Amino acid sequence: MEKFLLEDFAGGAVAERIGSAIQRVYENIANPNMDAEKARKLTIELTFKPDKDDRTDVDVTAIVNTCLLYTSDAADE
Repeated sequence: MEKFLLEDFAGGAVAERIGSAIQRVYENIANPNMDAEKARKLTIELTFKPDKDDRTDVDVTAIVNTCLLYTSDAADE
């Protein structure tokens, strides 16, 4: 089996989604209106469904979610 590279996986779509989500997290952290000490969260869920006749053919579903702070969250202290 060849080595797995995230950038090549699902035509690069998974890496692109993860990269975009990380960018949103960093932008949220850098925002001076947000609490600098509260944690943000990035969740990645990958579902792999192989074809029963050809195990090299695998459908992949990627769900990438972020849990960020919003202005009202930062003001709730």
